Parts: sequence; C-alpha cells; structure tokens
Amino acid sequence: MLREQADMGVARSLEIREFKPADYDAMARIVNAIYPDRPRSPGELRYWDESVDRDKYVLKRYSAVETERGHVVGYGDYRHSADMFHPKKFWIGLNVDPASQGRGIGAMLYERIMRDMAGIDAITVRTGVREDKPS
Repeated sequence: MLREQADMGVARSLEIREFKPADYDAMARIVNAIYPDRPRSPGELRYWDESVDRDKYVLKRYSAVETERGHVVGYGDYRHSADMFHPKKFWIGLNVDPASQGRGIGAMLYERIMRDMAGIDAITVRTGVREDKPS
C-alpha cells in the first residue's frame, strides 16, 4: 500500500510492506529509541521471532518505509500468545520512530493489521501500552 503524505511535511510517500529480515537493524534502532532502558540487538529480536513455533502460532509483521529514502520508520505486528492461545485471538504491537511520530504512520500500520484481522475472522485483538509511554 502506498499513500501520499505530502501534507505531513517530511515524507512524501510511505509504503507499508511485509517485514524483511534486513529490517531487524531498523527494528532494533526503533525499539531502542522508544525504550532506551531495555536495549535490544537485531540478533536478539531475530532470535525471539525464530523461536516462535510457526506450525501452531501466527507472527506477522509489517514495516513502514519512507519510499524516497528507503528508510524504515516503524513496524507493526500481530501474533498469538503462547500462554493464552486461541486460534482467533491476537496481540498487536505498533512502534514508530520517535522522530516520525505524530504523522499517521502508526495509524497506517494499525489499518493494515486490522484488515488482516478481518480477513482471518479474529474475535479478539489486544494490545498494551506502558504507563510512561502513552503516545
């Protein structure tokens, strides 16, 4: 999906695309900018993703990319919870680089994920937020 963002100033266009293995560096940069008290490495993030039993659990992630620069500015995902598993219940996560927040990027990721949720007939979608990070 490609949407013009000219009214937002910085990015002229943004693409929401499937997450690629090359995006782990950007994912770590973004998560570390948002949560500097618990730094993560690209290798750690990849390890946790690879430890998900894909025969039983869903894990799907999208990247938000500024198409002019090819720069990943956010990511969103949905997954089953291994400790509260139900095939139609999911957790979602949205993370946008603090320098790019407030431009509708998180909303675009959310819209993409919710289209997937409708397509798989999800009955529950949950998320969480840290008290000190309400935005």
